[in-house]
Amino acid sequence: MIQREKSFENQLINIFWGLAKGSKLLKPYSGRFKELGFKIVGFELSFHAYTHNRRVTPDMVLEAVDLKESIITEWTQGRGVSDGKVDQIRRYINIDDDSLRIFVSEPCVENKDIVLIVTPEAQESYKQLIESRKLQAILLVYHYPNDYLLEKKLNSFNVSETESFFNQPLQFKRIPYSFPDINLSNLSKSLLVDSVISTLIEILVREDEGFEFSIQYFVQRMLKKPFYNLLSGNKRTEIAGVSKNIISELMKRRYGTGIIDRTKLNPPTWKIIIPQARKLKRIRLIKRKFEEFANQIAGRPIQPTLFDNLDNGGNL
Repeated sequence: MIQREKSFENQLINIFWGLAKGSKLLKPYSGRFKELGFKIVGFELSFHAYTHNRRVTPDMVLEAVDLKESIITEWTQGRGVSDGKVDQIRRYINIDDDSLRIFVSEPCVENKDIVLIVTPEAQESYKQLIESRKLQAILLVYHYPNDYLLEKKLNSFNVSETESFFNQPLQFKRIPYSFPDINLSNLSKSLLVDSVISTLIEILVREDEGFEFSIQYFVQRMLKKPFYNLLSGNKRTEIAGVSKNIISELMKRRYGTGIIDRTKLNPPTWKIIIPQARKLKRIRLIKRKFEEFANQIAGRPIQPTLFDNLDNGGNL
């Protein structure tokens, strides 16, 4: 499977997670951010906006109880302002307090900041939009993919300590990648297949014959449990559905024959059936075949290899 550069979204998720956890790789900023008491409440949570009785799903929500502050965050990699962006930002601004209380601590409802994170190419477009419409939103720019640099460009946070923190350019040398690169806004099979196959290979390598795993267990292992627990229920269900379809397609194309077998329909559950001794002898070939399947689903060209001469089909 081709190793791609981590996405804009994934880098930001891991930066904020690292800051909140006090990661050594993000020092000195992470120490101060952790002292402020910020933690991630969740990703893709759904809130009610009292304007026109609409719902809104920000990318990330943070809170700091001692500061009595919540931060509603939306990031976008687009080069310009897309249609409907003004309406979306206004819905974030107008999130109903009662809706906010479902997810954030009561003190944090007092100060709600709306933060937009964009690329340098989109900076001027968003700055003009926010200023011309007098939108109460803070603009941050993340210098993807050239630098691990996060800068505040417009408007201020409600809480002075948070404003002071983000008023400095946050320049990182490295990012602690705690979570896999999952595109939460586009969960197509072609984009999710690499993570699914990597997780399936990991389970095969680490677990023995007879080990059973449900789709819930599989997704938790793929996303890492802390990240899974921060995702909305709807997003978990969506990821589980696509993952199940990918594994089912793998079985349908007979790449899993003699390796795993479906044992339950509901909840979807599979079992490792390949004997341990045979698995150890064949693990390189299994990996190569599974990666071949991933390349097919992702639409990447498949290069013939020595292993292809050992087996003409999906059977191992």
